[in-house]
Amino acid sequence: MPLNMFNILLAETCAHSSCITPQLFISDRSTARNEEKVKELGITHIISLTPGCAPELPCIPANQRLHIELEDKDYVNILPFLQITTAFISAAIKSDPRNKVLVCQFILNSLLHFM
Repeated sequence: MPLNMFNILLAETCAHSSCITPQLFISDRSTARNEEKVKELGITHIISLTPGCAPELPCIPANQRLHIELEDKDYVNILPFLQITTAFISAAIKSDPRNKVLVCQFILNSLLHFM
């Protein structure tokens, strides 16, 4: 099916997340911008790997958000960011074992390279 504006809008409005571990979730941008869903999942920290603006939810304080502006292209080198994101996740979990981190990405390509 060809990509058209309807498909893009539909993808943006359907919130999806996957539990990687009990403290680590991965999602689309729509989920990370959905305060009700973020609260439902018990998310306390968000890492945003997206071009443009990062999700800013009142329920997640600024010091519990990390935004790394990445384009979703095969040539994007994500290695420089692995130490930063790993440290952010580790610090969140070490500060309170009940904390949960959501990693969101606009499109899946870079995220697959990130994992």
